Amino acid sequence: MISPKTAVTIIVSAVISSLVTVFTMKALANWEIENAPKIEVLIATENIPVGTILTDHHLDRKTVFRDSVYSKVFRHDQKDRIVGRTLGLPLRKGEQVTWMHVGAYVF
Repeated sequence: MISPKTAVTIIVSAVISSLVTVFTMKALANWEIENAPKIEVLIATENIPVGTILTDHHLDRKTVFRDSVYSKVFRHDQKDRIVGRTLGLPLRKGEQVTWMHVGAYVF
């Protein structure tokens, strides 16, 4: 039979071990989020219908995690490639702008 003192020691050790594990995992998750690769992409500043000629007013930059970027998205430094083009697919406010929206290829 285990003495009461030993049982308390085991329980306290288990609780401390669990707390250390939780805090370590949380710190590691925060570190991974802070250090994940990011990229600046172009997004729509408002809902834009098909046929609209894009201007600077329609576009803004947003920093996002690289893993969340749509395929063939325009980076912020490629803004000059799409300003003046006619929108071929509608864009919703905050949506990333891709070559499919303007019929242009990303280089």
